[in-house]
Amino acid sequence: LLTLGIAIALADQISASVLKPLFDRVRPCFAHPEIVRLVLQKQAHSASFPSSHAANSFAAAMVFRGMDRRLGWVMLGLAVLISLSRPYVGVHYPSDIAVGAALGAGIGWGVVRLRTLVGRRWRQLRIDPKKETVPRG
Repeated sequence: LLTLGIAIALADQISASVLKPLFDRVRPCFAHPEIVRLVLQKQAHSASFPSSHAANSFAAAMVFRGMDRRLGWVMLGLAVLISLSRPYVGVHYPSDIAVGAALGAGIGWGVVRLRTLVGRRWRQLRIDPKKETVPRG
């Protein structure tokens, strides 16, 4: 769960607090009000690029994939469905989704990889109860 929380927190903060203010892309529902009709009445007022929904869901899918491949595929399918809903409701362009998904997948993969490396190192440093010494290395 810690790995999942770290991956989602990183994906969310990088997409929402760093990249959205940096690019400040206007959402399609505001840029093209004559074309885009919101399915939902609530309008998001933050920037459009990248999609935090896509980043967060793909980060989670990669973490689940690192735990269990089959569960990872299920979560990847869910991440795709979540991402496809965003242009449908008029709040994202397809490029917002693509970049958000790539960002989230990269962050999720990186956090899983880091967890694996740290876990491996942690096991090397644990005290061996038979020897009662800490292995060096």
